[in-house]
Amino acid sequence: MAEVVLDNEIRAARQFQNAIALTQRCDCLLQLIGPTSENYKLRQDTFKLISQQILQRLPSALLVPYGSFVSKCYLFNSDIDFCCWAPSQDVKETFVAVQKILQSIPDIQQIQPIDAEVPVIKCSYMGIGCDISFSQPAGILTAYMLELLDQTIQKNHLYKRSLVLIQNYCLNESHTLGSHNFMLSSYALRTMVAFILFQQPQISSPLQTLVAFLDFFGNFDFENNVVTLFGVMSQSQFQFFQSSQQALSELQKQFGENVKQNLQIVKLIQQINHLIGLRVSCDDKYLRQNGYFDVVLSLLDEDNKTDLHEFFKNQATTVSEKQFGVKFDSQLDFAQQQEITNNIVAKFIKSKDVLHYFKDESSFSFKYVNVSDPLLPSNNLGKSVSKQNLNRMQRAMQMGCLQLQQLLHDGLYGDQTVVQCLAEFDTMFVNTLALVSQSPKQNDFQVDDQELYQAILKVVSVGFGLKSKGVVWDK
Repeated sequence: MAEVVLDNEIRAARQFQNAIALTQRCDCLLQLIGPTSENYKLRQDTFKLISQQILQRLPSALLVPYGSFVSKCYLFNSDIDFCCWAPSQDVKETFVAVQKILQSIPDIQQIQPIDAEVPVIKCSYMGIGCDISFSQPAGILTAYMLELLDQTIQKNHLYKRSLVLIQNYCLNESHTLGSHNFMLSSYALRTMVAFILFQQPQISSPLQTLVAFLDFFGNFDFENNVVTLFGVMSQSQFQFFQSSQQALSELQKQFGENVKQNLQIVKLIQQINHLIGLRVSCDDKYLRQNGYFDVVLSLLDEDNKTDLHEFFKNQATTVSEKQFGVKFDSQLDFAQQQEITNNIVAKFIKSKDVLHYFKDESSFSFKYVNVSDPLLPSNNLGKSVSKQNLNRMQRAMQMGCLQLQQLLHDGLYGDQTVVQCLAEFDTMFVNTLALVSQSPKQNDFQVDDQELYQAILKVVSVGFGLKSKGVVWDK
């Protein structure tokens, strides 16, 4: 009898010790692979150096960083993504000009121009990879959305910490991340992780998120369902709506009703809807890349009878009479017209009217994996995944889930010692540990969301024709 009591006491002690040890081990791993103040400054300096060189020779350009670098959810070996946008210049001309500039910088290596539909230049500086794209810089809206998600979920940056852990696992351990390899894109993964945390609010640690992620998506019917930020909808239901944005609105409504007591979620839905309007307004299908100023002026022309024309016309009349005492017409010179237009646009992009006039009315293209872009619902983020790779991806998820569940079962039921438990955990991340050579450092996930929002307004304002240049978001 005494031996049974002693055995139970040992098991209980192991359970407690293993739970603490696994949590600490996961935190230590995050400190190795996640963003720190040191590696962020190195990336920031790299971006500034390249930006300064480009702006010296292309003073009209706008340099916009985006992606995981801005939102501080990158891995230790991640590239820096930023956009070089010259609204007054042809994309191909900018592409060639930047390529020549990079070739003239001594420390820039491995320059690889990719002349695709959206041109990209890959290069390396001091061991840090850079991807420079040449399209309208809508990516910074995504970075801001990730920040909003992190602030809403809270729990000591649970979303970002979970994202770093799962990105690393999918990239370095299960090898299921990378649209260039016909696997999941990083953006799709970020949407899927946020979905898991919204659907399972009881999750409190990155390790729990990883288990839930692998368990859910390892057995998920991707081909017949669409994953969105706020829920899952069957393909047949999704097709019932006239547009993807209407389907998303229905899911938002259902999700909002379930969490209507959570004012932060309600606010998040409103903010994301506003970002959808801004994202659509950045699309070349709606407005020209060389700037929106002429487009706005044409909307004020009497021959234009669209709803947006009426909105701008009424706004222009109000602002013009208030500032200059006359109507917005030929009585005003070009500078006065531009000042009025700038004021209208600045007000417009901050208002709810953006979503009213700029809607994603395109249809969703169904593939083997269907993940709806939170800011452009018709964009399928899973379109890169092939049928063969979907099967491989789900097998890897199922295997990883079984390993983790076995590890947690043995550790949390006291069947293993702390040493055995940690050894099992390390085997789950053996490739990662072979790659990292640094000592653990304190992670830095904090981003100034107000400064990031101002950067978004600057980008969209330039798109609408307001004059600006230089670097957006160099914090």
